[in-house]
Amino acid sequence: QRGLREVWAYMWTAWYCPAKYKIMARASQPDFIGRGRTAMSVENFWRNLKHGTLHHFLHPRLDQLIYLIATEVLPSFEAKMQNFDPDFRKGRPKALTPFQKQFKKSWKTLESRALGQRTYQTDPSRWTCSCGQQKYNAVLLCKHLVQSVKPPDPDFFRTVVRRRVIPFYSHPLLIPKDGSVIDPPMGDGSVTDGDD
Repeated sequence: QRGLREVWAYMWTAWYCPAKYKIMARASQPDFIGRGRTAMSVENFWRNLKHGTLHHFLHPRLDQLIYLIATEVLPSFEAKMQNFDPDFRKGRPKALTPFQKQFKKSWKTLESRALGQRTYQTDPSRWTCSCGQQKYNAVLLCKHLVQSVKPPDPDFFRTVVRRRVIPFYSHPLLIPKDGSVIDPPMGDGSVTDGDD
């Protein structure tokens, strides 16, 4: 209609073809959350390589680039990955994963915020709130949800798993303050479990 054949060709091959549509269509589902941000991870890797390791080199030769990746980049990744080894830090509790750290920090921040005068429909069993702030939080929390359940045990933050479907969090230590019982969800549906 607008004569942009090249743009349409790019959009078809990169996004709208049947193979790519499966990835893109996840965002249109209201009860699913996006699972992979692969482009962001790759962009972050190249930014760190370019500005951290190669900041003195304008156009490094291929053999020099491979040498720097093998001697500087990979050892730092190996050191980071040792934190996830079950035998790392023997005698001390297992370190929180980056997601669990972010979740705990967000939980503690929202736990201390004052609630306003307005009331919202907060449903801890489905882990939804009508305030509208949950969608802006990276770990899908809002102060109304956090304060609608009893303060969880410290082990909660080590075992919490985010699910891809509603309820986004389902855990035995999430006990509503009003005394209602939360039924466990059907199926796992967790992010770490992969696509169902």
